[in-house]
Amino acid sequence: MLRVFLGFFLAVFLCGARAAPAHIPGSGGSLTVAVEEFPPFVIRDQGGAWRGISVDLWKQVAHDLGIPYRFVEVKPDTSLACIAGGEADVALRPYPMNEETESVVDFTDAYFHTGLAMQVLPGGKSITRLMRQSVFSWPVLSVVGLVALLVMGAGFLIWFLERRKNASFAGSGWKGVGSGLWWSSVTVTGVGYGDKIPHTFAGRSVAVALMFASLVVTSIFTATIISVVTVKNIQDGSSLRGDLGKLRVAVVAGSAGDEFAAAGHLRRTVFPSVFEAQSALLRGQCDVLIHNEAILRYLAREDADSPLVVLPEILAPSNFSIALREGSPWREALNRQLLRIVRSAAWTESEAVYLGPM
Repeated sequence: MLRVFLGFFLAVFLCGARAAPAHIPGSGGSLTVAVEEFPPFVIRDQGGAWRGISVDLWKQVAHDLGIPYRFVEVKPDTSLACIAGGEADVALRPYPMNEETESVVDFTDAYFHTGLAMQVLPGGKSITRLMRQSVFSWPVLSVVGLVALLVMGAGFLIWFLERRKNASFAGSGWKGVGSGLWWSSVTVTGVGYGDKIPHTFAGRSVAVALMFASLVVTSIFTATIISVVTVKNIQDGSSLRGDLGKLRVAVVAGSAGDEFAAAGHLRRTVFPSVFEAQSALLRGQCDVLIHNEAILRYLAREDADSPLVVLPEILAPSNFSIALREGSPWREALNRQLLRIVRSAAWTESEAVYLGPM
Protein backbone atom coordinates (compact mmCIF):
# COMPACT_ATOMS: atom_id res chain seq x y z
CA MET A 1 0.00 0.00 0.00
CA LEU A 2 2.81 2.35 0.86
CA ARG A 3 4.50 1.65 -2.46
CA VAL A 4 1.27 2.40 -4.34
CA PHE A 5 0.83 5.68 -2.48
CA LEU A 6 4.42 6.73 -3.09
CA GLY A 7 4.14 5.79 -6.77
CA PHE A 8 0.96 7.82 -7.15
CA PHE A 9 2.48 10.82 -5.37
CA LEU A 10 5.61 10.70 -7.54
CA ALA A 11 3.55 10.49 -10.75
CA VAL A 12 1.44 13.48 -9.73
CA PHE A 13 4.56 15.43 -8.82
CA LEU A 14 6.32 14.70 -12.12
CA CYS A 15 3.25 15.42 -14.21
CA GLY A 16 2.70 18.66 -12.36
CA ALA A 17 6.32 19.66 -12.92
CA ARG A 18 6.14 18.89 -16.62
CA ALA A 19 2.77 20.58 -17.03
CA ALA A 20 4.02 23.89 -15.60
CA PRO A 21 4.92 25.46 -18.96
CA ALA A 22 1.46 24.70 -20.42
CA HIS A 23 -0.08 27.98 -19.21
CA ILE A 24 1.60 30.52 -21.46
CA PRO A 25 0.25 33.96 -22.30
CA GLY A 26 0.49 35.26 -25.83
CA SER A 27 -0.61 33.96 -29.17
CA GLY A 28 0.37 30.66 -30.69
CA GLY A 29 1.13 29.05 -27.34
CA SER A 30 4.44 30.91 -26.95
CA LEU A 31 5.66 34.16 -25.46
CA THR A 32 6.17 37.06 -27.83
CA VAL A 33 9.53 38.64 -27.02
CA ALA A 34 10.03 42.20 -28.29
CA VAL A 35 13.56 42.99 -29.43
CA GLU A 36 15.10 46.23 -30.67
CA GLU A 37 18.78 46.89 -31.23
CA PHE A 38 20.37 48.28 -28.11
CA PRO A 39 24.04 47.17 -27.92
CA PRO A 40 25.46 45.52 -25.92
CA PHE A 41 22.18 44.15 -24.57
CA VAL A 42 20.34 43.45 -27.81
CA ILE A 43 22.41 43.04 -30.98
CA ARG A 44 21.50 41.68 -34.41
CA ASP A 45 24.50 40.09 -36.10
CA GLN A 46 25.22 40.05 -39.82
CA GLY A 47 23.30 36.80 -40.23
CA GLY A 48 20.17 38.32 -38.70
CA ALA A 49 20.40 36.35 -35.42
CA TRP A 50 19.87 38.10 -32.11
CA ARG A 51 22.50 38.12 -29.40
CA GLY A 52 23.70 40.37 -26.58
CA ILE A 53 23.67 40.40 -22.79
CA SER A 54 19.87 40.46 -22.45
CA VAL A 55 19.30 38.07 -25.34
CA ASP A 56 21.82 35.51 -24.08
CA LEU A 57 20.35 35.70 -20.61
CA TRP A 58 16.80 35.24 -21.89
CA LYS A 59 17.77 32.26 -24.03
CA GLN A 60 19.33 30.54 -21.04
CA VAL A 61 16.40 31.29 -18.73
CA ALA A 62 13.83 30.18 -21.31
CA HIS A 63 15.74 26.97 -21.95
CA ASP A 64 16.04 26.16 -18.25
CA LEU A 65 12.35 26.83 -17.60
CA GLY A 66 11.08 25.28 -20.82
CA ILE A 67 9.44 28.48 -22.04
CA PRO A 68 8.48 28.55 -25.75
CA TYR A 69 8.99 32.00 -27.30
CA ARG A 70 9.48 33.87 -30.52
CA PHE A 71 11.41 37.07 -31.18
CA VAL A 72 9.57 39.98 -32.78
CA GLU A 73 11.53 43.05 -33.81
CA VAL A 74 9.85 46.32 -32.88
CA LYS A 75 10.58 49.94 -33.68
CA PRO A 76 13.11 51.79 -31.50
CA ASP A 77 11.84 52.87 -28.08
CA THR A 78 8.51 51.06 -28.49
CA SER A 79 9.10 47.88 -26.48
CA LEU A 80 7.18 49.01 -23.40
CA ALA A 81 4.34 50.34 -25.53
CA CYS A 82 4.12 46.96 -27.26
CA ILE A 83 3.80 45.20 -23.91
CA ALA A 84 1.26 47.69 -22.61
CA GLY A 85 -0.74 47.32 -25.82
CA GLY A 86 -0.74 43.53 -25.65
CA GLU A 87 1.45 43.04 -28.72
CA ALA A 88 4.30 41.48 -26.73
CA ASP A 89 4.76 39.61 -23.46
CA VAL A 90 8.43 40.33 -22.81
CA ALA A 91 10.84 43.15 -23.72
CA LEU A 92 14.58 42.47 -23.75
CA ARG A 93 15.76 46.04 -24.14
CA PRO A 94 16.85 46.88 -20.59
CA TYR A 95 14.75 49.40 -18.75
CA PRO A 96 15.36 50.88 -15.31
CA MET A 97 12.55 50.39 -12.86
CA ASN A 98 10.89 53.67 -11.93
CA GLU A 99 7.45 55.06 -11.17
CA GLU A 100 6.70 55.83 -14.81
CA THR A 101 7.61 52.43 -16.26
CA GLU A 102 6.15 50.45 -13.36
CA SER A 103 2.76 52.01 -14.08
CA VAL A 104 2.45 50.22 -17.44
CA VAL A 105 4.43 46.96 -17.12
CA ASP A 106 5.88 44.56 -14.57
CA PHE A 107 9.58 43.92 -14.14
CA THR A 108 11.73 41.02 -13.10
CA ASP A 109 14.37 41.55 -10.44
CA ALA A 110 17.43 43.44 -11.65
CA TYR A 111 19.89 41.32 -13.58
CA PHE A 112 22.44 44.01 -14.46
CA HIS A 113 23.87 46.72 -12.23
CA THR A 114 25.27 49.72 -14.06
CA GLY A 115 25.02 53.50 -14.11
CA LEU A 116 26.47 56.64 -15.65
CA ALA A 117 30.21 56.62 -16.28
CA MET A 118 32.68 59.14 -17.63
CA GLN A 119 34.86 58.72 -20.69
CA VAL A 120 37.87 60.97 -21.30
CA LEU A 121 40.79 61.42 -23.64
CA PRO A 122 43.93 61.18 -21.45
CA GLY A 123 46.20 64.11 -22.16
CA GLY A 124 43.34 66.30 -23.34
CA LYS A 125 43.83 70.04 -22.83
CA SER A 126 41.31 70.45 -20.04
CA ILE A 127 42.42 67.29 -18.23
CA THR A 128 46.02 68.53 -18.41
CA ARG A 129 44.89 71.92 -17.17
CA LEU A 130 43.21 70.33 -14.15
CA MET A 131 46.41 68.45 -13.40
CA ARG A 132 48.42 71.67 -13.68
CA GLN A 133 46.02 73.46 -11.36
CA SER A 134 46.40 70.66 -8.85
CA VAL A 135 50.20 70.76 -9.04
CA PHE A 136 50.21 74.49 -8.32
CA SER A 137 47.49 74.33 -5.69
CA TRP A 138 48.00 75.88 -2.28
CA PRO A 139 48.49 72.57 -0.35
CA VAL A 140 51.27 71.46 -2.69
CA LEU A 141 52.96 74.86 -2.82
CA SER A 142 52.82 75.20 0.97
CA VAL A 143 54.60 71.86 1.46
CA VAL A 144 57.21 72.81 -1.16
CA GLY A 145 57.75 76.08 0.70
CA LEU A 146 58.19 74.20 3.99
CA VAL A 147 60.84 71.98 2.41
CA ALA A 148 62.63 75.01 0.97
CA LEU A 149 62.69 76.76 4.35
CA LEU A 150 64.01 73.64 6.03
CA VAL A 151 66.79 73.26 3.46
CA MET A 152 67.81 76.92 3.59
CA GLY A 153 67.64 77.18 7.37
CA ALA A 154 69.66 74.00 7.97
CA GLY A 155 72.15 74.92 5.23
CA PHE A 156 72.85 78.35 6.70
CA LEU A 157 73.06 76.97 10.24
CA ILE A 158 75.52 74.18 9.36
CA TRP A 159 77.73 76.68 7.54
CA PHE A 160 77.68 79.03 10.52
CA LEU A 161 78.63 76.24 12.95
CA GLU A 162 81.24 74.50 10.78
CA ARG A 163 82.87 77.33 8.82
CA ARG A 164 85.88 77.78 11.17
CA LYS A 165 86.67 74.10 11.87
CA ASN A 166 85.62 72.27 8.71
CA ALA A 167 87.22 72.89 5.33
CA SER A 168 84.14 71.50 3.59
CA PHE A 169 82.17 74.53 4.74
CA ALA A 170 84.95 77.07 4.75
CA GLY A 171 84.57 80.31 2.96
CA SER A 172 82.46 83.36 3.34
CA GLY A 173 79.49 84.63 1.45
CA TRP A 174 77.77 82.51 -1.16
CA LYS A 175 80.61 80.00 -1.40
CA GLY A 176 80.29 78.87 2.21
CA VAL A 177 76.52 79.17 2.37
CA GLY A 178 76.28 77.30 -0.95
CA SER A 179 78.21 74.39 0.55
CA GLY A 180 75.78 74.36 3.47
CA LEU A 181 72.77 74.40 1.15
CA TRP A 182 74.24 71.53 -0.88
CA TRP A 183 74.73 69.46 2.26
CA SER A 184 71.22 70.17 3.60
CA SER A 185 69.65 69.37 0.20
CA VAL A 186 71.26 65.94 -0.13
CA THR A 187 70.48 65.22 3.52
CA VAL A 188 66.77 66.12 3.26
CA THR A 189 66.32 64.13 0.06
CA GLY A 190 68.07 61.10 1.51
CA VAL A 191 70.78 61.08 -1.17
CA GLY A 192 73.60 61.60 1.28
CA TYR A 193 76.67 61.81 -1.00
CA GLY A 194 79.01 62.04 1.99
CA ASP A 195 81.26 64.64 0.35
CA LYS A 196 80.54 67.10 3.17
CA ILE A 197 80.33 65.90 6.80
CA PRO A 198 79.92 68.05 9.91
CA HIS A 199 82.81 67.71 12.44
CA THR A 200 81.65 69.69 15.44
CA PHE A 201 79.22 68.45 18.08
CA ALA A 202 76.84 71.30 17.32
CA GLY A 203 77.02 70.57 13.61
CA ARG A 204 76.33 66.88 14.07
CA SER A 205 73.41 67.71 16.37
CA VAL A 206 71.92 69.83 13.59
CA ALA A 207 72.51 66.95 11.14
CA VAL A 208 70.64 64.45 13.34
CA ALA A 209 67.77 66.86 13.84
CA LEU A 210 67.60 67.54 10.09
CA MET A 211 67.52 63.81 9.30
CA PHE A 212 64.51 63.22 11.55
CA ALA A 213 62.79 66.40 10.36
CA SER A 214 63.32 65.35 6.75
CA LEU A 215 61.51 62.07 7.42
CA VAL A 216 58.46 63.97 8.64
CA VAL A 217 58.55 66.57 5.87
CA THR A 218 59.09 63.97 3.15
CA SER A 219 56.09 61.99 4.44
CA ILE A 220 53.94 65.11 4.44
CA PHE A 221 55.10 66.03 0.95
CA THR A 222 54.41 62.55 -0.43
CA ALA A 223 50.98 62.35 1.22
CA THR A 224 50.02 65.78 -0.14
CA ILE A 225 51.07 64.92 -3.67
CA ILE A 226 49.19 61.61 -3.60
CA SER A 227 46.00 63.14 -2.20
CA VAL A 228 45.99 66.25 -4.36
CA VAL A 229 47.45 65.29 -7.70
CA THR A 230 48.51 62.20 -9.59
CA VAL A 231 47.74 61.18 -13.13
CA LYS A 232 46.22 57.97 -11.83
CA ASN A 233 43.69 59.86 -9.73
CA ILE A 234 42.51 61.78 -12.76
CA GLN A 235 42.45 58.72 -15.02
CA ASP A 236 40.53 56.51 -12.60
CA GLY A 237 37.98 59.24 -11.94
CA SER A 238 38.59 59.58 -8.20
CA SER A 239 39.12 63.35 -8.50
CA LEU A 240 37.43 64.19 -11.80
CA ARG A 241 33.85 64.15 -10.53
CA GLY A 242 34.34 67.26 -8.45
CA ASP A 243 35.72 69.10 -11.47
CA LEU A 244 32.81 68.40 -13.84
CA GLY A 245 31.59 71.96 -13.41
CA LYS A 246 34.85 73.19 -14.98
CA LEU A 247 34.70 70.86 -17.98
CA ARG A 248 32.84 70.75 -21.29
CA VAL A 249 30.52 67.78 -20.97
CA ALA A 250 29.25 65.73 -23.91
CA VAL A 251 25.93 63.87 -23.60
CA VAL A 252 23.56 61.99 -25.88
CA ALA A 253 20.15 63.53 -26.49
CA GLY A 254 17.41 62.06 -24.31
CA SER A 255 19.80 59.83 -22.36
CA ALA A 256 20.21 59.52 -18.61
CA GLY A 257 23.51 61.36 -19.01
CA ASP A 258 21.66 64.30 -20.57
CA GLU A 259 19.28 64.40 -17.61
CA PHE A 260 22.16 64.15 -15.12
CA ALA A 261 24.08 67.00 -16.76
CA ALA A 262 20.98 69.19 -16.99
CA ALA A 263 20.10 68.59 -13.33
CA GLY A 264 23.66 69.45 -12.30
CA HIS A 265 23.71 72.59 -14.49
CA LEU A 266 26.84 71.35 -16.23
CA ARG A 267 28.23 73.01 -19.35
CA ARG A 268 26.97 70.35 -21.72
CA THR A 269 26.79 69.80 -25.45
CA VAL A 270 24.04 67.45 -26.67
CA PHE A 271 24.79 65.05 -29.55
CA PRO A 272 22.36 62.85 -31.52
CA SER A 273 24.40 59.69 -30.87
CA VAL A 274 27.18 58.37 -28.68
CA PHE A 275 29.43 58.03 -31.73
CA GLU A 276 29.16 61.74 -32.52
CA ALA A 277 29.83 62.56 -28.87
CA GLN A 278 32.97 60.40 -28.91
CA SER A 279 34.15 62.06 -32.12
CA ALA A 280 33.81 65.46 -30.46
CA LEU A 281 35.80 64.14 -27.51
CA LEU A 282 38.59 62.98 -29.82
CA ARG A 283 38.65 66.35 -31.61
CA GLY A 284 39.00 68.19 -28.32
CA GLN A 285 35.61 69.90 -28.61
CA CYS A 286 34.54 68.35 -25.29
CA ASP A 287 36.43 67.17 -22.23
CA VAL A 288 34.33 64.32 -20.87
CA LEU A 289 31.47 62.15 -22.11
CA ILE A 290 28.81 61.07 -19.61
CA HIS A 291 26.89 58.00 -20.75
CA ASN A 292 25.81 54.52 -19.68
CA GLU A 293 28.78 52.57 -18.36
CA ALA A 294 27.92 49.29 -20.10
CA ILE A 295 27.55 50.96 -23.49
CA LEU A 296 30.86 52.80 -23.13
CA ARG A 297 32.65 49.60 -22.09
CA TYR A 298 31.15 47.72 -25.03
CA LEU A 299 32.24 50.39 -27.51
CA ALA A 300 35.73 50.45 -25.98
CA ARG A 301 35.97 46.69 -26.42
CA GLU A 302 34.76 46.91 -30.02
CA ASP A 303 37.39 49.56 -30.82
CA ALA A 304 40.47 48.44 -28.92
CA ASP A 305 42.63 51.05 -30.71
CA SER A 306 40.62 53.99 -29.42
CA PRO A 307 42.59 56.22 -27.02
CA LEU A 308 39.44 57.02 -25.04
CA VAL A 309 39.35 55.72 -21.47
CA VAL A 310 36.24 54.74 -19.49
CA LEU A 311 36.63 55.77 -15.86
CA PRO A 312 35.42 53.25 -13.27
CA GLU A 313 33.57 55.71 -11.06
CA ILE A 314 29.77 55.51 -11.35
CA LEU A 315 28.07 58.90 -11.17
CA ALA A 316 24.48 57.66 -10.84
CA PRO A 317 23.83 53.92 -10.36
CA SER A 318 20.93 52.15 -12.05
CA ASN A 319 19.66 48.59 -12.39
CA PHE A 320 18.32 46.94 -15.53
CA SER A 321 15.48 44.43 -15.59
CA ILE A 322 13.40 42.47 -18.09
CA ALA A 323 9.98 44.01 -18.74
CA LEU A 324 6.90 41.73 -18.59
CA ARG A 325 3.23 42.09 -19.25
CA GLU A 326 1.39 43.07 -16.07
CA GLY A 327 0.34 40.03 -14.09
CA SER A 328 2.66 37.69 -15.98
CA PRO A 329 2.55 34.20 -14.40
CA TRP A 330 6.23 33.75 -15.27
CA ARG A 331 7.55 36.53 -13.04
CA GLU A 332 8.41 34.47 -9.95
CA ALA A 333 9.94 31.62 -11.93
CA LEU A 334 11.99 34.09 -13.98
CA ASN A 335 13.22 35.85 -10.86
CA ARG A 336 14.44 32.64 -9.28
CA GLN A 337 16.23 31.57 -12.45
CA LEU A 338 17.73 35.00 -13.06
CA LEU A 339 19.12 35.09 -9.55
CA ARG A 340 20.75 31.70 -10.01
CA ILE A 341 22.30 32.57 -13.36
CA VAL A 342 23.65 36.07 -12.68
CA ARG A 343 25.42 34.86 -9.54
CA SER A 344 27.34 32.20 -11.42
CA ALA A 345 30.94 32.48 -12.61
CA ALA A 346 29.82 31.35 -16.06
CA TRP A 347 27.59 34.41 -16.41
CA THR A 348 30.45 36.72 -15.44
CA GLU A 349 32.43 35.24 -18.32
CA SER A 350 29.44 35.71 -20.64
CA GLU A 351 29.25 39.42 -19.77
CA ALA A 352 32.99 39.78 -20.37
CA VAL A 353 32.43 38.69 -23.99
CA TYR A 354 30.65 42.00 -24.58
CA LEU A 355 32.14 44.30 -21.94
CA GLY A 356 35.63 42.97 -21.38
CA PRO A 357 37.02 42.06 -17.97
CA MET A 358 36.37 44.42 -15.09
